[in-house]
Order: sequence, then C-alpha cells, then structure tokens
Amino acid sequence: MFYVSPLLILPGLLSLAVTAFIAQAFQNARQVQQSKQLHSQQRLRQLYFDIVSQFPLLRRLGVENRVRTLVRSEMSRLGLVQIASSIISAHQGAITSMVISIERIAYLLIATYFVATSRLTLGAFVAIGIYKDLLLIAVSQLLSLWRANSNLISHRLQLAEISHQIPAAHAVKQLILRASVTLSNVSIRYGELDPQVLRNVTLTINEGEFAVIQGESGSGKTTLLRCLYGDLPVNTGQVYIGDQLINCPVIGAGVLLQGDRIISGSIADNIRFFRSGISDLAVEEVLSKVELLTFVNSLPMKQDTPVGDELSGLSESQRQRLLLARCLASHPKILFLDEATSALDPQTESVVLTNLRALKITVVLATHRTNAIKFADRCFTVLDGSVIECPLDVYDV
Repeated sequence: MFYVSPLLILPGLLSLAVTAFIAQAFQNARQVQQSKQLHSQQRLRQLYFDIVSQFPLLRRLGVENRVRTLVRSEMSRLGLVQIASSIISAHQGAITSMVISIERIAYLLIATYFVATSRLTLGAFVAIGIYKDLLLIAVSQLLSLWRANSNLISHRLQLAEISHQIPAAHAVKQLILRASVTLSNVSIRYGELDPQVLRNVTLTINEGEFAVIQGESGSGKTTLLRCLYGDLPVNTGQVYIGDQLINCPVIGAGVLLQGDRIISGSIADNIRFFRSGISDLAVEEVLSKVELLTFVNSLPMKQDTPVGDELSGLSESQRQRLLLARCLASHPKILFLDEATSALDPQTESVVLTNLRALKITVVLATHRTNAIKFADRCFTVLDGSVIECPLDVYDV
C-alpha cells in the first residue's frame, strides 16, 4: 500500500483513530448506565427479599397494594435504565458505522483514481482492500484488548493477592490452649523495599484481659491485630499465644475484621456459618450478647429471616453485631476485633462491650473510638510504627 501511495492507508488510520475516540467518549456514559442498572437490579432484588421475609407482617398491615405499586415502580425504573443503556449503545454503533462507511468510500475514491491512472491494477486494488481491512480489524482488536486490560487491572491485583495465599483446606493451623498474647521485638514490612509498618514491638496481654489498640487510620492497627492471631508472618521477632510460638493462623480464636461480610441465607445460617453443633438456643444466646435478640424475635420469621450482604434490610450496626455473634458462637478463648463496634451508637456499644467483659475471655479490640477505653484493662497506641502502652488515666473518657 505504501509502495503505491500512503493515501491508501490514510483513511483507514483516520477511521481507526476516530472510532477509538468515539469508544472513549462513550465509555463514561456506558459505565454510568451500567452502574445505574446494577443499582436498580440490586434494589429490585432487595425489595423481593424484603417482601418474602416480611410477607406475614405486610398482609397483617394490609399494604399489599402499596407493595405491588412499589414493585411496578422499581421494575419500570430498571426498564428505563436498560432502555437508556440500549440507546447509548445504538448511538455509538451508528456513529461508528458511519465513520467506517465514510472511510470505505474515501478508500474507494482514492483507489479508483489510482486504477484510472494505471498506477494500480484491479487485482492489486482488491488485494490491498482485503489486507487493509484485516490490518484495521487486528489493530482495532488490540485497542479493545488494551481497554479491557486497563479496566481489569484492579481486579487482577485482588486476584493476585488471593492466589498467593495458602488455600484454607491445606493451610496449617495451631490449636491454642491458653489465651495470653505476647509479642517480642516484632517487626513487619509488606515488601522488601517497603518501609516497616511495625518496628521492634514488644507487648503482653494477659489471659482474661480486655485490651484496646488505638491509633489513627493507617497507623498499623489492623496489621498488629493480624500479627497477633498469626495471619501475618513477621519479619523479625516472635509471637506467642500462651506458651505456643505462633507462625500460622490459630484455632480457638474469634476474629472479626472490617472486610468480613454476611452471607446470603438466614440469620441463623450467618451465625452458624457452615459449622455444625450450634443449636437454635445457642444462636439465641449469642444474639442476646450482642443486643440483637429483641430485634430478631420481632421479625415474623425470627432466626429464619433471610439476609444477605447486598440483599438485607439490616443497618450497619445490626450487620456488625450479627458478625460479632458469629464470632461468639464458637465459644472462643480469645477475641480479635477490628473496628467491630464502629457503627454502634455509644449506648449500644457500652452494653455490647459490657457483655464481652462478662465472658471473662481475652479480648483485643482495635478501634479509633475512645468510648471502648473505659472497658479496657490496658490500652496500646500505634504511632509511627511503634506500639506504646499508655496509662488508662491519660484518656478523657
């Protein structure tokens, strides 16, 4: 093509650049509509689950017609969002087709001129057209793959983190016999070139004590907590629970992290969490300890009420307490909690923490809220990679 004239490929290159620009211009609009569509679908699914779980109450209140109207409204909203998404795709497709058509007309005019002036044979004209289309298709596919790869970078990073973890079914775990915790000159960094998150940390939490870990966001509270129960290997130093040197996750501890979620199933299913031997009475006991029993018993289906991370009508406070109840259901010797009461109001938080103290087990709570300190036997502050034990009377609580 370039041997005859660069003009033969110029329309194709311009067409490719314009179609790539069009795809980029429509990308934000498509993403917005996709988000709206997912949100509408989520709202509709949540509404269906709420109707199923609360149907006896809805009938008792005589609001069936109102519920039907609400369902029709949500379905109409979802339909409008889907139509808007289709319109955007149709507009993009129409503009792209128009650009491609213009490119082909321009190519035909240029190639016809070269054939008419005997600079190009008819066979070469056909061959160049085929090769030109194949080249543009290949380049267009590469651009599409590049855009898809860019959109999936964040997902790939998450998968890479998971893939480097030892599968739970094959991971070695230690059964703890005592519930005291000791760190001796522990230092942690996540990568060889990364700065140390914790430096030469030494601390002791005796069996049965309630310990609070304070610190600003990003100071290393979660890192310290993961280190304490063996989820995060240390670079230097030792971690002991009781007299056991801990170098892997432990059995016999209850752990609640900020990223933990409830599953799709009943309230009782979430507390049992695939564990056998937890009776309905045991479920009621742990619900009572986290101040959820009255609420659950007020539901028509009680423990059998369906919930889910994206489908329930639970508040954030109720979610946190349900996850805490899950931890307590296995009767752990020690609790490791990361911001486990951050969504609770002060009064409910005080009742829940009082109930935890009454269990007389070791509790390690990482939190930014000072209300928890008045329940603590000792308090540690994470600051600039160091962990300092502070007298409780320095806190104004």
